[in-house]
Amino acid sequence: MKQNDLLQKILIFFYNHESQSIDLDFIFSEFEINEDDIKNIDNYQKYFYLHNNQLKLHPNLRVGKISKGKMTDYLKSHDESYRLTFKTLTLNGDIVLMNMMTEVILLYLERETTHLIAEVDFSKKRKKPFYILENIEDFHLELNNAPNLMKGEIIYVEINEVKNKKIIGTYVDTIGHVNDPDVEMLKIIYKKDWPLEFSPELIEEARNITIDLDNERKMRVDYTNTLTFTIDGADAKDLDDAISFKEEIDYYEVGVHIADIGYLVKEGSLIDLEAQRRATSLYVVNKVIPMLPVQISNGIGSLNEDEEKLAMSVIFKVSKSLQVIDYKIEKTIIKSDQRLTYDEVNDLFQNNKFNHKNELKYALLTLFDFSKVLEKKSKESGSIDFESTELEFIVEDDKVLEIRKRESYEAEKLIEVLMILANETVATHLYNLNYPSVYRIHEAPDLEKLSESVKVISRLGFESNIKDYKNPKNIAKLVNLASETRYKQIVSQLVLKAMKRAVYVSYRDIHYGLGLQCYTHFTAPIRRYPDLILHRIINDLLFNKTDFQKKFSYYDQVLPEILKHSSTQERVAIEIERDVEKLYSINYLNQNIENVYKGQIVSILPSGMFIQLKNGIEGFCALRNMDTYFYFYEETLNYINDYGVEYKLGDYVLVKYIGHDVSRLEIDFSIIKKV
Repeated sequence: MKQNDLLQKILIFFYNHESQSIDLDFIFSEFEINEDDIKNIDNYQKYFYLHNNQLKLHPNLRVGKISKGKMTDYLKSHDESYRLTFKTLTLNGDIVLMNMMTEVILLYLERETTHLIAEVDFSKKRKKPFYILENIEDFHLELNNAPNLMKGEIIYVEINEVKNKKIIGTYVDTIGHVNDPDVEMLKIIYKKDWPLEFSPELIEEARNITIDLDNERKMRVDYTNTLTFTIDGADAKDLDDAISFKEEIDYYEVGVHIADIGYLVKEGSLIDLEAQRRATSLYVVNKVIPMLPVQISNGIGSLNEDEEKLAMSVIFKVSKSLQVIDYKIEKTIIKSDQRLTYDEVNDLFQNNKFNHKNELKYALLTLFDFSKVLEKKSKESGSIDFESTELEFIVEDDKVLEIRKRESYEAEKLIEVLMILANETVATHLYNLNYPSVYRIHEAPDLEKLSESVKVISRLGFESNIKDYKNPKNIAKLVNLASETRYKQIVSQLVLKAMKRAVYVSYRDIHYGLGLQCYTHFTAPIRRYPDLILHRIINDLLFNKTDFQKKFSYYDQVLPEILKHSSTQERVAIEIERDVEKLYSINYLNQNIENVYKGQIVSILPSGMFIQLKNGIEGFCALRNMDTYFYFYEETLNYINDYGVEYKLGDYVLVKYIGHDVSRLEIDFSIIKKV
């Protein structure tokens, strides 16, 4: 290994371990080196010193990631954020070694930014184009292979090299034109390097998929004559779950049937490799960028009405007192008798209006009662009822007509609790067999962060003497205290800030948010790769035991890396979806520039307050935009001016939209008055 490469790898090692010192034996083992290799690094004493079998960075040095701010830059290192005095000649996300005394960057170690977006322009005097880099100052772009480009073209560029203030790149693609209505959304997707299209070869592979129903009938349980139905949004095309219902003399049989995508998507196929790369479908306002091509997601794999389909099913035996008394996991053939919408089922539950046969009505009403039993058990186990922050956009001809908070009613809750039941059952079944499996975990929150959130919550009047925050039941109680008050959204956000992210792993651990000890994702293989590979595990280890030990070892080996990638992709998808929501929110506010909105102060900072409108849009009101000077009091979470006007956390206010920063997707409000 070259000495410069070794230096870079060791410094990145320090960054990943969030430490200023690392045990030498650990480093020797990790890099297969010895002490002499370290001492042979050029000027190694400029960076390190050895003490008590530890390799230590000099105290004035930090390895960290650069975060570019509006006015200044920050170095994020060891869970701390250092505000830098001067702007750095870096790209956002650069990992660097910095001397904190002088704020001089000693080494550039790794670049998070691998691609750029630029707008093509031409000067009046010169025929050669130049490129306007979005949200990147101090650098100019030169292209190795620039094709014939037109003014206003938005292009996607791969970074090859950065020399001082010059970025040398390669043209990759044209995103669109500056005047295209959806170009800002496409830029958000491109920035995250998310694939938009499938290759022609992959589409052809999808078109050629067939199902040998005659052969499958020999190996599957036939549910085509059992009452079966789907419940989804009116616009949904990818129907991956269905419910069946049958009443016996002394029990009910409730089936949760999930499209058997593992049968359709063979391991190692073009479709499988691309699905693994994407790991999830992407939902951006009124568009879906699917994990699988529509030939599968909307066609042969979708549980469409009156079509025989292959499914992986969990069949529950439910007593007449609505308790689960047994279950079985089956490979099935089903046929949906009715494609229902959430609106139709909610109309039945709320108004007793239903335009389908009585057999289906009876099944739904019985399942409604069953779902209430499951909901009660969920709350008793410690499931935390967070306030939803999802937005629903009504868009027509690229114009946002309306934005509202997405509401979840009884039909949505019915499907949700049945899916949770199926997921928990499958996870527990495979865990008890000690088989390799996919687990969806949500670790206990950071106790220090949670205690800070609890302090703020107590200032809102919700006193809590709870000491054991590792138990989700206690946090659920705290959230429930605010459930019928104006502070529900605020308390939910404060608790969520302390929460760790839910992730996919190959070992069992708690799902804190649901209050469950064993949980997985089994119910959405059309749109989530972990569900798809879990279906394969079930097929290969439960039903088809040919080469059992070989497959057992294979899944044991490959799952950790696949699930780590899936977790990363899920986070990227969430970031894209949120950024697109912010973009469409800005578009909506720009179309209604004269409107006055009612909102609530949901977060308070020394520099200003975040305000959430009734429709769910959130923006920032800076104190500098207030009519008079306001003093900030952290202990009481309020502002007050010399005239006695006060604003505090939870107050409702009338605001006007005064502007935005589209490159940073920030929304600015000014307060008119408190209401």
